[in-house]
Amino acid sequence: MVRQCARILALVLIVPTGALAFYHKVDESPADSASAGDGIRVSGTEYQFSTGEMVVRAGEEVTITFTNAGRNSHNLAIPELDVTTKTIKSGKTATLTFTPETPGTYKFICSVPGHARSGMHGKLIVK
Repeated sequence: MVRQCARILALVLIVPTGALAFYHKVDESPADSASAGDGIRVSGTEYQFSTGEMVVRAGEEVTITFTNAGRNSHNLAIPELDVTTKTIKSGKTATLTFTPETPGTYKFICSVPGHARSGMHGKLIVK
């Protein structure tokens, strides 16, 4: 009887925990990547972007809509491609449109001093 109760207790405690862990992993995947289908939406806060990776195709026009969801002013810049949004205040949105020609991996950052070093960076993959 004690063993049976211990098994039931283990199932009651372990199964929901495992289900939550599975749900969390599934929930994280979309936030780690953005693709250019209908344009890419990215937000920034102190000190991170809503996505760490964006994937686009070489030779195709890309539109990134950047929303500042933080308290401080932020921007989104891709220095190697010489494109950047304006630095915008909290609650504002800026749009960036460009055509990457060369496949590769490019770093995107917030170019406000100290923000990239504090975590506001990611990678743009051009395929």
